[in-house]
Amino acid sequence: MTLFIIVGAVGLVIVLISLVFGEIFDFLDGAVSATALGSAFTVFGAVGAIVLANGLPPWSAYLISAIVGVLVLLGVQLMIRSFKRSEDGTPSSPLGLYGVARSTVSGSFGEVSLDGPHEIETRLAFADERIEAGTRIRVVEIQGSRVKVEPASIPSAPPAAAE
Repeated sequence: MTLFIIVGAVGLVIVLISLVFGEIFDFLDGAVSATALGSAFTVFGAVGAIVLANGLPPWSAYLISAIVGVLVLLGVQLMIRSFKRSEDGTPSSPLGLYGVARSTVSGSFGEVSLDGPHEIETRLAFADERIEAGTRIRVVEIQGSRVKVEPASIPSAPPAAAE
């Protein structure tokens, strides 16, 4: 029973380190993550302790724990790979996007909403000329977290189709 408790505790420590510091180490050149390995060790220890506590022989505790541990390792690793594939690779640039001035934009301050798919919040903006709130704008430059905008030269709404 002591071996199962130790293995489970080591697995829990590995999982906690992975949660706090991220994947600081991967095994077999990234094939197995520390989170998956820690999860497998934790489950191995817990299942082994449960099997022994229910009076089954030690060989069955090792066998059942190993099978369940490997299944957890594979399941967690597959979930981690799926999550990594769904992450956005690179941040999108707002350069060239159109939007609307939410406040008066001047040479030093202002706020705009952009029409891009990743633009869910307003951005701080500035412009060479004063732009009134509600004016359509276009991003022409990026400086840190702020964007430089100019009045857009496109109509604010597409023309209606002729019937």
